[in-house]
Amino acid sequence: MFFVMFAVSIVALKLIFDESLKSLFFCAIIAYTIQHISSELYELFNVIANINGEIVSGVYGSEAIDLSNINWFIVTVYLWIYGMTYWLSHLLVGKKISKSGVEKLSNSTIFIFGCLIILIDIALSSFITYNIPSDTSRLAVSLLHVYNILCCVMAIALFFILPNYLSLENEFNIVRQINYRQKKQYEVSAENIDLINFRYHDLKHQIRLLGEGHSVDIETLKEIENLIEDYDAACNTGNKALDVILTEKSLICRKFGIRFVCIADGEKIGFIKDADIYSLFGNMMDNAIEAVKEFSEGERTISLNIRAVQNFLIVSLRNRYQGKLVFKDELPETTKNASKGIHGFGMKSMRYTVRKYNGEMTVVANDGIFNLNMVFPLEKT
Repeated sequence: MFFVMFAVSIVALKLIFDESLKSLFFCAIIAYTIQHISSELYELFNVIANINGEIVSGVYGSEAIDLSNINWFIVTVYLWIYGMTYWLSHLLVGKKISKSGVEKLSNSTIFIFGCLIILIDIALSSFITYNIPSDTSRLAVSLLHVYNILCCVMAIALFFILPNYLSLENEFNIVRQINYRQKKQYEVSAENIDLINFRYHDLKHQIRLLGEGHSVDIETLKEIENLIEDYDAACNTGNKALDVILTEKSLICRKFGIRFVCIADGEKIGFIKDADIYSLFGNMMDNAIEAVKEFSEGERTISLNIRAVQNFLIVSLRNRYQGKLVFKDELPETTKNASKGIHGFGMKSMRYTVRKYNGEMTVVANDGIFNLNMVFPLEKT
């Protein structure tokens, strides 16, 4: 009977509301569970007060309905318990239901968990109501009602926690995919930077030979050397992975007329894996480059400082920005139009990498100046 009543409710909701069946099923389960909590609280009151709390006999068809013998005290208690439970549920649960949260759950997840919760609501309730011997102690029956209420509360909590868990799991998978791609990109970039450096020094040597042979005039040689010097952006910090990413970003900075000031003690950062260094500083520099490109040439500056202070490694990045930054979970949200894709996960990827090495990352943006700071503990030597 109770299953049929629930099914009829779902059909009625579908006819009344222009919502997906998944959303309606989700809300109906929550509503049914809250109603069940109210019912169990009312039954618990009856057991504790040691009274027969039946408002009207024969409601479920076991006997003829008798409206002549209504206990108005019981009616008042009944309405108060249900009213307070629904009101508190509205404050604690109703306002937290969001369509986006429901949509994060798959149809199969809602169906499976929904069926389990309905079994708690109906099967366990039916067992307590119809199958407990009449000589069972009041304490045992009270504990069963309390257990049933706790099961319902936990079921509702699980339904609300699950979307957040799935969202975090999805974000973690995206960040892991980004880091994997950047690891592969680092391997390619390292080879390319080595090749560029090799070609650069080889060209300088060949130009010197041409000059000694006087086959090219001096002015032409100087012009060629000046052009090649533009590509001598190699950074030597003492860490190969850091050198690769900073060299790569230095070339981009030169392309866009960005003044890049870097003071880095790369030897102190050796405890971080090469792929993580490439990912971490690559995201840092990409964000900074995108921000300063909005300014006119001469105003584009990025400063990076990597230093050891006592037993900590301090990484500080500073650049200008335009517009207003919106923060969520202490991180600035992406301002790119394609924010529905993987954009916006760069900062989350950075924080994930920092925490991987027991570090902390803070972001402060005031008066058009963006400050990104990271602190890593160093092993005592």
